[in-house]
Amino acid sequence: MSYDKYKGYVGLAVVLTVLVAAGIVLSWKNYRTKFAGQSSPIEKTTEVKKESVKTPVTPFSFTGNKSSNIEKKSDEIPSGMAKEKAKDTGTSKEIEKYSAELASAKKLEDEKDLIGAKRAYKNLLNSFSKPEIVQKEIYRLNIALLFSPQLTEPPDGPKSEIYTVKASDTIEGIAKKYNTTVDLIMLSNGIKNPRTIQIADRYKVINDEFSIIVSRSKNTLTLLAGSIVMKEYAVGTGAYDKTPLGDYKIRNKIPEPPWKGIPYGDPKNVLGTRWMGLINEGDTVQGYGIHGTWEPETIGKNVSQGCIRMLNEEVEELFKIMSVGAKVKIIE
Repeated sequence: MSYDKYKGYVGLAVVLTVLVAAGIVLSWKNYRTKFAGQSSPIEKTTEVKKESVKTPVTPFSFTGNKSSNIEKKSDEIPSGMAKEKAKDTGTSKEIEKYSAELASAKKLEDEKDLIGAKRAYKNLLNSFSKPEIVQKEIYRLNIALLFSPQLTEPPDGPKSEIYTVKASDTIEGIAKKYNTTVDLIMLSNGIKNPRTIQIADRYKVINDEFSIIVSRSKNTLTLLAGSIVMKEYAVGTGAYDKTPLGDYKIRNKIPEPPWKGIPYGDPKNVLGTRWMGLINEGDTVQGYGIHGTWEPETIGKNVSQGCIRMLNEEVEELFKIMSVGAKVKIIE
């Protein structure tokens, strides 16, 4: 094979090899020049992230700490008071002034010492320019105590005692014996199913008389246990004095009541979620009662046809407490 035949190809290969080698050398020099004295790209990224974490941003840190302090203070007072504090500057100052006492009351409540918490709030009643703010907390604890297994005696709460279940006892029978409600016995004892009670079970029962006073001029309903004011509710009463004054008793109790043939749940049914009908001596005043409403904006006003309106959640609470035959007095 003659060398002269292929020498052109050999020369071309040599030239191409030299050019490739020169390109590699040039690229290496450019790389060294660009990145000389620097970290690799991966290391650089890591360093940037590390610096961003380590560098403190003082304003953010301060705001975060301040926010945490506010949340901590809010946790030391009841949610109702926190709302009042946000609404009124004067109330806010008073809450701050007695923050230690309020925190102590809240701590007692968190520890399930409801009577101790209630007494702590009572000690603060005369310290506030708006004592009704503190009174609401006392009312709230009154109902919490009522629905709890804790026994009470006046003045801390209604008279209560322990009842031991006997053969053939039923929750309905026990409620009738003490003139109380099945709901109240079940709630205060954590009973889920009334058919599960057994002989020798011991249950808290209220052995006191619940009654109601309605003021149509103040639009309030006051719940009493004996002489103890348990809670005051805002209500709506009749326009133009249509709510009749006098002494009544609860005639009947109907959950999810129909109204004038209109079933419960129909938008035209105005009775809300509960109905407690009223009857007076001789049954001379008929058709009146205490009921819920789908129009909460009417509470506190004289707008009804004579019945006493309550917020649905509040009439449901009262419904669990009041028994048929309980006294209701309507005053001016």
